[in-house]
Amino acid sequence: MPLTTFHKLLNDAKDRKYAVGSFNAWDMLSARNIIATAEAMRSPVIISLWKTELDFAGEKELFELCISYGRSARVPVIVFLDHAQELEDLKRAISFGATSVMIDGSHLPIQKNIALTSRAAEIAHHAGISIEGELGILGEEEGSEPQEDGFTDVLQAERFVRETGIDALAVAIGNAHGYYRKAPNLDFARLESIRVRVNIPLVLHGGSGIPDRDLQRAIDMGITKVNIGAEGRTAFVAGLRKALSDMGENERWPHRIFPGALESHAALLRERMVCLRSDGKA
Repeated sequence: MPLTTFHKLLNDAKDRKYAVGSFNAWDMLSARNIIATAEAMRSPVIISLWKTELDFAGEKELFELCISYGRSARVPVIVFLDHAQELEDLKRAISFGATSVMIDGSHLPIQKNIALTSRAAEIAHHAGISIEGELGILGEEEGSEPQEDGFTDVLQAERFVRETGIDALAVAIGNAHGYYRKAPNLDFARLESIRVRVNIPLVLHGGSGIPDRDLQRAIDMGITKVNIGAEGRTAFVAGLRKALSDMGENERWPHRIFPGALESHAALLRERMVCLRSDGKA
């Protein structure tokens, strides 16, 4: 099945009331595991790549690996550049074959965010791919908690989408990257107001640690893509630690170490796909 884009996949999710999981890959094992699990669950999927992982594995190499797996997959796959802040990063990802990209100007004043995102949208659309923009300030894993004065402004969201031409909008409604230090409190009234004014797919970053009931409520209110990074990495590392502990100090075969980590990772992916209602939608 060919690789796809936000324009095709997220609009289907919007119409059918499910969300597509955007899961981080950091190497061959994680990328292949994401695809294999999506195939087993008959779920569309997004492989999300961002700077830390690309620096670790090699930018060109990791993109090309994920694209190769995506091309041979039996379910719809997007290979996605997450949180690019510079146009040059976005251009390189497109040259490597990314099928959707994100430009993150959320740290900029609104007019500068619009200018950056508009230019990025022109570049992405010229290449025939989709683009996500972000408006509002999320909490950060090792930084601040979500603050209401940084949440997505409803009226600005309408303007932002109209003036930039993006295909998907990432919103800040009390969500945060990484794990939450206290229980997340999503602003569903704000989400509903955004949905009424914005007629493109909406995206929720910081999916790790949000209760299932809240994720499903957000999907019912227009969220079509949920980014889940920390949970996947944690599950893989937990499985790896257990495998190393169980095998003891005399194990010499690397290929015997990883199956437990992959199954722990896959179990988390399966659980999230069911929660997001993407299972069976491919």
